Amino acid sequence: MTGKPRRRRSPRNDSRRRARGLLHIGTALPQAAGPALRRRGVIYARLVTEWCDIFCGDLIANGTQPERLVFSRGGKGGTLHIRVASGALALELQHLAPQLIERLNQYLGKPLIAELRFRQGPMRPRPRPHVAPKPALPPADEAKLDGKLEGIRNEELREALRRLGRSVASRGARGSGASVGQTPKR
Repeated sequence: MTGKPRRRRSPRNDSRRRARGLLHIGTALPQAAGPALRRRGVIYARLVTEWCDIFCGDLIANGTQPERLVFSRGGKGGTLHIRVASGALALELQHLAPQLIERLNQYLGKPLIAELRFRQGPMRPRPRPHVAPKPALPPADEAKLDGKLEGIRNEELREALRRLGRSVASRGARGSGASVGQTPKR
């Protein structure tokens, strides 16, 4: 072991970083995401994020979630562990395993999965998609709508018609440019 002794790194100096300004996210991302990607793998991340696309709308997409993907050393493919909502679904999926493996490998573009293992358990909640709030009516359109609803004595009916009028007016404002007093052009 003859050679130069290793140089010790100097302690991190944040003052130099502040002098340069903000760093790009691309420079910090490999350090931050590296351990997670090495542990789980990019393929597993793709399976988790695109699970519903692979089994679009099927009972499989709603009743299952990928848990982990394990590759054996020198093996031809990995084992995908899947959490299943019910025992009956797990039994059915065991019978469909060859078709599922083929579908997964076709989606990934390579024969990466050789075996499926199922585990029954509670499902983690899926994130809800973001729904944009409905746009508010301009005050002039709101006044027109209230003017048309003045003659209705039943409060519940008037409120239901007000909600309907707001909905129709907001759709018209997005699509054809119609307001509360106008009928849409066809």
